[in-house]
Amino acid sequence: MVPGAVADGYLTAANQDDGYMYVFGIGKSSTTVSAPTTEVVQGSSVLIQGTVLDQSPAQPGTPCVSKDSMTTQMEYLHIQQPIDGIWHNVTMTGVPVTLTAIGSDGSVTDIGTVTSNAYYGTFSATWTPPTQGTYTIIATLQAMTHTAAQLQQQHST
Repeated sequence: MVPGAVADGYLTAANQDDGYMYVFGIGKSSTTVSAPTTEVVQGSSVLIQGTVLDQSPAQPGTPCVSKDSMTTQMEYLHIQQPIDGIWHNVTMTGVPVTLTAIGSDGSVTDIGTVTSNAYYGTFSATWTPPTQGTYTIIATLQAMTHTAAQLQQQHST
C-alpha cells in the first residue's frame, strides 16, 4: 500500500494489488443492552445481555473486535481471508464492556466488565441486585484510543 493523505484522524492508502483506496481510522459503533423488565424475586439473579457492533460504512452490523484482532477482522471482511487467520492459528477477542446499575434511589453499583464475543458481537452477565427496587442498567463500551464511549440504558425492576 502507498500512504496518501491524512486528515481528521484518518489515513488514506492506495493498494496497487487490488486497485482500491483504503481509509484507516476509528469508526462508529453501537452498543445495546437488555435486562428483564419484570419484577425479580429478592435474591434472584438477572441476565443482562447486549451487543457491540461496528457501524462503519464498509462493515455495518459486524462485531467490534479488540485492537489486537483488528487486522484479522479486516482481512476476513474485506479480502476473504480465513476468520482464524491465514495460518488458522488466530482466536479473535472482543471489546471490554463495563456494566453499571443505577438504583431508583440514586445508588450506583458496578456490575463488572465483560468482554464481547468477537465473532457475534454479543455479551452477557448475570447479576443479583443488592436490594429490591428498580434499576437502570448502563453498558459502556470502554474507549479505545480516541473513541467516545457508547451508552445504552435498559430499565429493570
